Formats: sequence, structure tokens, C-alpha cells
Amino acid sequence: MASIDIITADGRRLPAGSKATKGARYRVRYRTPDGLSRTKTYDRKVDAEKFATSTEHSKAVGEFVDSRAGREMFTEFAHFATFPMALPKRLIEAMCPLKVCNVCGVPSARIVEHDGTEPAPGAAETKDDVRLGAEVSGKRRLGSPKVVPTGLWTDCGHDDYRNGIVLDSFVGSGTTLEAAQAVGRSAIGIDIDRRNAELAQQRVGMFMTIDYGKDSA
Repeated sequence: MASIDIITADGRRLPAGSKATKGARYRVRYRTPDGLSRTKTYDRKVDAEKFATSTEHSKAVGEFVDSRAGREMFTEFAHFATFPMALPKRLIEAMCPLKVCNVCGVPSARIVEHDGTEPAPGAAETKDDVRLGAEVSGKRRLGSPKVVPTGLWTDCGHDDYRNGIVLDSFVGSGTTLEAAQAVGRSAIGIDIDRRNAELAQQRVGMFMTIDYGKDSA
């Protein structure tokens, strides 16, 4: 993320939260999609904030404004996600087990109980079951018993678990990897452009290992 420093007239950087002194300027620090560090300085805070915001937006849509090189397009290699982080988190939690046995490969599943209720008779049994446009004889019951989590998980007995693993074959800047890490899963990301590896590592952190492959330049 881009950040803004207050630089005094004699070139000193003030601590975060400090008020600007007379003659101070505002320096924006940011990184290009290639991971290169850049700075740009403004006389007015509003201009610095505007540039910082536009920089992050441009990176998010794959178009980046580099103050030293003009406008550069990175859309041919950057797969920047435009969806909120909450979306992949929810999908990962729904489809990838939290832990899997290393011995038998069976995932540990949440133990739930039914609350004993049944769909209401009569009126609930009024809708035809239609699949792929073809009518199926009979009616289907609407609704289902309510499921109540117990807080317990199944256990195969081997007591040797690993995290569930998420695979993203078009990982881009690493949104899926970050989401998987946030909900306690491991993840593997693949991308055709090696520059995205550094982008993803900036988001995921020191625990990410990069393998460029034996055929990489």
C-alpha cells in the first residue's frame, strides 16, 4: 500500500501522526507491480493523497502510473482481483477442509445435529421437481431440517493432520493465497509470469516459498 510521509524543509521525515511544520512537503512512497520502490513529493497534502489513491486503484485494474516512466500498462501479465477478500474466504471455508489426515487422507468434518423439525406437510409438497427442463414425476418437499453445529469435529484416529490445501492455477497478485492463509488453509499458486510471484509474496509474507522452475530464465 502507498504511504505518505511528512518531510520538513531541511529534509527530515517526521514520525507518523505528526503535524506538518512550515515549509514541509508530502512524500508518497509506493511500489510498482514489479516490486520497485518509488517516491513522489508534493507541496500539498491533498495532492499527495490523490496520487496515493490513484496509484493503488491503477494497480488494482492492471494499469499503473509510474511518475518516472510515465504511464505503463501491465494488463498483459497482471491478474488483479476486483472482488472483495470476503468472497474467496467464504468459498474456501465452504469447499476446502480445515485439516486432512496425512495417513488416510480423510478430512476432518464438522459434526452437526438436526433440530428434529421436518418440512411442513401439505402445502410444502406442492412444487414440481423440474430438472434441466424435463419434468420428473412426483413432487418434492420444500424446506429441510435445521442443522445445528455441535462444535465438534470427526477424528479418524491417526492424530496426524495437515492443513487443507487450496490450488489457484492463475494466482496473479495472490488474492486467493492471502484469503487461504487468513482462514487457516495452505495454498499453492501458479502463474505464467514470474513477476507476479514477488507481488504475491508481498501480500502473503515470509512463509511463502517461490519456485520459478528449472526452465525459468
